[in-house]
Amino acid sequence: MDRCLVTGANGHLGNNLVRALSKQGHNVRAGIRNLDKSSSLAGVDCEIVYCDLLDKASLQAALQDIDTLYQVAAVFKHWAEDEEKEIVEPNLLGTRNILQAAYEAGVKRVVYVSSIATLEQTRRNEDGEILVEGYNVSDQLNPYCHAKTLAEQEAWKVADELDLDMVTVLPSTILGGEFKPSTESLDAFSAIVNGKMPFLYELNLSPIDVNDVVKGMISAAKLGLRGKRYVLANTTTISSEEIIEIAREINPALVAPKILSEPEIYALVAQAEAEALSTNTRPKLIRSNVARSLKHKFIFDQKDSLEHLNHAPISAKTVVRETMQSLYQGQ
Repeated sequence: MDRCLVTGANGHLGNNLVRALSKQGHNVRAGIRNLDKSSSLAGVDCEIVYCDLLDKASLQAALQDIDTLYQVAAVFKHWAEDEEKEIVEPNLLGTRNILQAAYEAGVKRVVYVSSIATLEQTRRNEDGEILVEGYNVSDQLNPYCHAKTLAEQEAWKVADELDLDMVTVLPSTILGGEFKPSTESLDAFSAIVNGKMPFLYELNLSPIDVNDVVKGMISAAKLGLRGKRYVLANTTTISSEEIIEIAREINPALVAPKILSEPEIYALVAQAEAEALSTNTRPKLIRSNVARSLKHKFIFDQKDSLEHLNHAPISAKTVVRETMQSLYQGQ
């Protein structure tokens, strides 16, 4: 079995990936930035090591004798007082550092985690599917989208310069899993099913179970073609109305969130922005997040993932139902 390093092993995706690799018998090294927060890996057969993308020495040590690098760690924030310094720059520098260290350590394959946020929504095929070619140019106001786009482009630049054997995987909204930490996505679905979300707006999401992303990543390490980008999204979508319907099945006493019109949601965005400006805090609603998801249908051209990686995710409705069942507090 491969000797693997998983960076970001305290995160939702990284943690579940470590668990799956360990169960399959791989020699797994779990890289985390704060060793005092390693309890999420208690009982998992893995080697826990200090790994900070901004600390080159830690990367060099963590990558010794590693065959496959799963580069999962990233700054995952949609807002900061200084977005360039706190979100964009660390993602770019971290990408350069980890790939340079992987090259120096003689790593055989890199699976680099990007995001569907790097894809240009307006570039679609005749079936309305978002194309995998090219990069996001239309919603770069969102610092997360901006950072992930620049970071993946930087990853390919460095990989080409160093002749690294690399593939990238681009997950959509990740739910589910044995380890479910507090993430924006999981917290949102928890709020919906527990009656703490007062409103939604018109969405057509492509949520995917973290276990299906993990399977896709492990397949990418074994079967992915060098130099390819693989979208790991659902092959079905789910609407706001369908999300609420499932929440009602799980919580019959639910007071369902109101689905707001476009003028209504942007009025709330303006109010949230004004409040945040006065307190110098994160807005409760981020305009760029609303703009990139309102009325957009997140369907993707995944023919390469289906053919090369045997990607076969459980349906969007199933992953939402299973996730909300596990997060429902009325049981």
